[in-house]
Amino acid sequence: MVSNKLGMHLHNRASQGETLMPEEQVQLEDWYKIQDAVESELLHTAQVETERLSQENERTKQFLESSNQTFAALQRDLDAWQKNLEAWKSWDHEQTSR
Repeated sequence: MVSNKLGMHLHNRASQGETLMPEEQVQLEDWYKIQDAVESELLHTAQVETERLSQENERTKQFLESSNQTFAALQRDLDAWQKNLEAWKSWDHEQTSR
């Protein structure tokens, strides 16, 4: 296995146009394969995590929508209770004023 330090060194030399010895070229190609495998694994992990977060986001969105509907229903009930209470207070005031 080619160390990361050696791989980067060979890559730098090759990218600057320096001709590598055949053994060095093989080592560089091996290092590239390792880098590609690591990158592929990172991309796969990122895709899995993105999907997980997307699903969690959807569940949270559904929860919030449901909570908003519940809150709106509770607010309607509260408004109705307050209206009834005001009507009762008004009626009670009329009864006690007589």
